[in-house]
Amino acid sequence: MVTSATISRNTSLLVVSAVLQKILSFAYFSYLATQLGVQQTGLYFFVLSLTAIFGVFIDFGVNNALIKKFSADPAETQSQFGVALAGRLTLGLVMAGALVLFVHIMPYEPLTRLAAYVAAVIMLVDSFTLLFYSVWRSQHRTVYEAWGNIIFQVVLVIAGGLVLYLNPSVQMALVMLLLASFVNFVFSWVTLRRRLLLSFKMKWQASLFRNLYRLAWPFALAGIASRLYGYADTFLLKSLAGNA
Repeated sequence: MVTSATISRNTSLLVVSAVLQKILSFAYFSYLATQLGVQQTGLYFFVLSLTAIFGVFIDFGVNNALIKKFSADPAETQSQFGVALAGRLTLGLVMAGALVLFVHIMPYEPLTRLAAYVAAVIMLVDSFTLLFYSVWRSQHRTVYEAWGNIIFQVVLVIAGGLVLYLNPSVQMALVMLLLASFVNFVFSWVTLRRRLLLSFKMKWQASLFRNLYRLAWPFALAGIASRLYGYADTFLLKSLAGNA
């Protein structure tokens, strides 16, 4: 049963982890900007903005839909989780391919395309991590997500800071971001598998797909509108003024 104490504890955990993450993120990005310089920092932010927009189509509102569905009926967790995994893999590969095609069609320089390829892998890894944490949220156990956020940022600060000191380049900065994302992915996967004993077997069943995405589409529309609104300025700046 969900009590006010449970809600308070979960909220407090996420707030504390978010505050710590933002502090570390601010320090890291400040250092990254000084090491990479104006051009490469602009490129770094652009490719991450690009993946943020493509990434919302991978999720397509499923994370919020699963939280709603699993909270209402925990018995559905295993069957619907397998469907969500299959949908995430399918949309992930489609959107990664779309991102690669997009950067090839656009008149971007080779460095931008290479950076976008690395960012596409980060996008895929993060999409699964967020899916795993949505299951924990539906169980009202956000401690794992809180720890995962902190672990991600600590790994990024340490590994990214060291690499930027030794070899300041946007490619290596993105590789370190990929490393931190992968560590967070492994942490979320291991905790979910060991604590909830969930099977990670994918389910390819058309009726279950329809039911899940019928529930998810309003969340998807809200997410797509929010991402487009939030990152449209980045594309305008890239087109009008370049990376700088």
